[in-house]
Amino acid sequence: MVLKLKKQVKKKFIPIVLPLINEEVELYATEIGELNGRFIKFDISNKLKGKSMEIRFLVSVEGNKAEGKALSIQLFGHQIRRSVRKGTDYVEDSFLVQCKDHRIRIKPFLVARKKVPKKVRKAIREKAKEELIAYAKSKTFDGIVSDILNGKIQKDISHKIKKIYPLSVCEIKSALIEDLKEHEIYEQKRKDLAEKEEAEDKLKEENEAKEAEEKEKKKNAKGKTVKEDKKTEENKKEEYK
Repeated sequence: MVLKLKKQVKKKFIPIVLPLINEEVELYATEIGELNGRFIKFDISNKLKGKSMEIRFLVSVEGNKAEGKALSIQLFGHQIRRSVRKGTDYVEDSFLVQCKDHRIRIKPFLVARKKVPKKVRKAIREKAKEELIAYAKSKTFDGIVSDILNGKIQKDISHKIKKIYPLSVCEIKSALIEDLKEHEIYEQKRKDLAEKEEAEDKLKEENEAKEAEEKEKKKNAKGKTVKEDKKTEENKKEEYK
């Protein structure tokens, strides 16, 4: 019995476009289809002035093109800790908002210039929430991420909260797509890939079975022809005798 060794497919670096930030990264895989459903963390700090942020992307493959779709944006912990100084009060919150294409969770982080009473902190929190809910309605998630990166959201909120109390820091701690949770996306992509592989294996087995059947038929037909030829020769010999 001769064992057939499977041909090893060499891995290669496959480019992935991240249109939101005009960047391109490469992942190591045997084929582009393997990248579907993979996650990419991209440190955007070098594009920002004095701010450390990270964007997480989900890879989507269509044909021969792989593209990263933004799933979340988040400030690094050290950036938050550095923003709070002695003699100040900070306000943070976490709530869901509906944008044009997704339901998202936003976490604002606001620092007052000085110590303020509880009532003022509450008023700041409520005003920030009100403004973010109204703002998100007319924006896509990509648009929101873009505005966070260029500081537009932070500037607008800070300006409106100034009427209550001036802020020294106004940031979006994080924003993430809530209705497309990462584990659900990963599980669905993994399931789709498994089903695809199973279908391909089944088709391969069917093709191999058909080929084996055709070979067997040819073998039987050849054997039958040989038998018939032998029988014809024997008959001829008998007649000759």
